[in-house]
Amino acid sequence: MFDFYTRFYHAVAASAANAEYCARVYGRNLCQHGFADLPHLDDLIRVARLTAGTRVLDLGCGNGMIAEYISDETGAHVTGIDFIPQAIEDARARTQPKRDRLDFRVMDMSRLDFPPASFDVIVSVDTFYFTDLVETLAGCRPLLREGGRLAAFFDQSCGPDTPLEQYPRECILPDNTDLARTLRPRGPYGRLTLANGSRLSIVEPTIHALSLQAKTLFHVNLQVRLEEVVKLDVLQSRAVYLSDLKPIEYEHQPYLGIRWPYSLDRSVAGSPLRLGGNVYDKGIGMHSQSRLTFELNGEYRRFESWVGLDDVTGQGGRVIAKVLADGVPVAGELGEISSAQGPRFVVADVAGRKKLTLVIEFGAAGDVCDHVNWCDARLIR
Repeated sequence: MFDFYTRFYHAVAASAANAEYCARVYGRNLCQHGFADLPHLDDLIRVARLTAGTRVLDLGCGNGMIAEYISDETGAHVTGIDFIPQAIEDARARTQPKRDRLDFRVMDMSRLDFPPASFDVIVSVDTFYFTDLVETLAGCRPLLREGGRLAAFFDQSCGPDTPLEQYPRECILPDNTDLARTLRPRGPYGRLTLANGSRLSIVEPTIHALSLQAKTLFHVNLQVRLEEVVKLDVLQSRAVYLSDLKPIEYEHQPYLGIRWPYSLDRSVAGSPLRLGGNVYDKGIGMHSQSRLTFELNGEYRRFESWVGLDDVTGQGGRVIAKVLADGVPVAGELGEISSAQGPRFVVADVAGRKKLTLVIEFGAAGDVCDHVNWCDARLIR
């Protein structure tokens, strides 16, 4: 990779074709070698609240054209680092008249060498793929001042060796990306859902007057009016969502040959989980006729979940739902569930049990619109 990017930055320095390509594709020639176009960068400037005097660290700056654009647009002081000496030499030579607010250094982003609290904002524009996320993010935290911010563009894809149809759709959800998983704390934390659709992971939440105050996972202070809060889920505590566990077995019996995989945190149609007029972040989508099994190992006392036909794609569906623990029904007789009847809340005692199995069987209408959602499906220790 070192040799490739050394040759790349040497070549593009005098390439009119690359300059025209970037201008046409990304909106302006900033020597982009990624996925962020000009509107994305302008959004980053706005969301990260970059202004004159803001001290910014640009991780993996390449030849510094994006760092220069950010500084030119905002007046911020930007320090760019990259492990390719050729790129840093080009950046320094081009921006010599602007050295009062632009600084470029050869440095590996996984071995950051700056004093603590040096920056207000750390930026990564499609560069976290080239480093160890755990190591790099751990090095970033002490470099941010009180109230500091991390702004990153991060792409999650199936890669060249995995066919798109085999790639788990739940992996592209923001909370399930490699970056989001790396940022999660080891202990309990909250996921805040706001009325505008935003989702924020937080710690140390408190209520003061008519507002909720907390810190983000990057220790940025947050204050939200209570009227804007839709819900606050506590994760990695005594309650464990089934969609955060890996199933040990999945069985599916097609009705007329069409096979349906299960989905984590999405419906089987790949849409948000909609049930009873609500939209759920956590849950499992299944289709008749199927069985999905999880390991319990006697670690949990109770299972609970809403179950029903998806509000959008399950209209007209009819299924029979069961909850088994070690092969034995533990949720009583649920009978046939239809879209007309609405969702049902299921509670099952699983104390001492080794396995939990969710079962969806054909109803009276075969498999027509049998898009079943298990919403907020979780195990309680």
